[in-house]
Amino acid sequence: MIKSHRKGSVLIMVLLFLSLMSILIEHFSRTVWIGTIFSDRMVLREQAEMLAISGMYCAADQLTRSNKAKTENKNKDKAQTDKEERATFFKRILPTLNKWQDFTLTKSIDGLDGTLKICLSCEEGKINLNQAFDFEKKVFKKEYDAILSKLGFAESSTSDKNTHSTGSGQSGTGETGPNSLGKKIADALKKNESPLNDLSQIPLLAPTGSSELFYAPPEMVMDSHKKMVEKPRAFALFDVFTLWSDVGTVNPLFFSDGMCAALSLKRPSARQNDELNNKMKTLAEQIAPEWAKDWKANWAQLKPIYEHDIAIFDQISSILATEIEPKVYSVISSGQVKDVEQRLMAILRIVEEEASHSTGSGQSGQTTHGQAPQRKVLIERMYWIDQSNQS
Repeated sequence: MIKSHRKGSVLIMVLLFLSLMSILIEHFSRTVWIGTIFSDRMVLREQAEMLAISGMYCAADQLTRSNKAKTENKNKDKAQTDKEERATFFKRILPTLNKWQDFTLTKSIDGLDGTLKICLSCEEGKINLNQAFDFEKKVFKKEYDAILSKLGFAESSTSDKNTHSTGSGQSGTGETGPNSLGKKIADALKKNESPLNDLSQIPLLAPTGSSELFYAPPEMVMDSHKKMVEKPRAFALFDVFTLWSDVGTVNPLFFSDGMCAALSLKRPSARQNDELNNKMKTLAEQIAPEWAKDWKANWAQLKPIYEHDIAIFDQISSILATEIEPKVYSVISSGQVKDVEQRLMAILRIVEEEASHSTGSGQSGQTTHGQAPQRKVLIERMYWIDQSNQS
């Protein structure tokens, strides 16, 4: 009996040992499998990040005027050369403003298969929040009343607190009551004793959950009926407001998507519209610096692209730009490799510096007088956009 019992114990020990080995092998296999997936995802993430960063430089390149016209047309006067260069620049920028530009990359040419998308916007087509708010009196300045009321801000210097007006197609801008988005932003500003350093200082806690921090450019999606429709766009703080423009004025030629919505103008669309693009290119050839002296008198030139008049033109005339060409832009850049996307936003500032040259003696950086200044783009700030909260 004792001998039989010993044989049964050995069998049990062998089974336990085999079970333990199976568990260890399964755990090891699972660890290796998860580690492999994680490593692959990290590689894809790094590649997507590099694409997004490259999109930022691609946008900067589009904002850099070429000196080709000045080089090829030395016999032309400066005014004519500037006009041609300005028209070329506007032809390149206006048709793509506030819309995605798509670039498809292939491994055989670019080293990897992926997609790069960039969306240029103009910071001077938005309201400078630091300029619009009086931090001493804790109220919005009177000259901004009309446009802020369109955005649902009823607590400016003279606005009626019970009057709210919304812009067409702009979700979350016209809420009323104690939880309105406009009131939340106004309350956040009142708590600051000095101008904001960044718009992200303002807590966005809209009760509907529809308000966002960063702009989401227009795009086509499939609805429940399997038809391609344009995805609804929510209010985005960075699309309506800025802190980066040097002055407190807004350039009507470069209105942001949110500003178009607030003023009931035609908004940028993801749908291909060759007719509108041709209108913008025609407009680019006609743009003159004198337009900025009286935007209302020259609105007929801009109406083909906006389709409507501005109902509150007289009320906002004092905050409209006095120079035709902006200097501060922003870009949303998206890099996607397989199903991994990384997205960023960057503030780009155009600066012009006098050309310099290197001498034969090895000295460099000496200013060359008489030559056209070099147009450069500085990256002022960059934000990584969390895609996990994007709907």
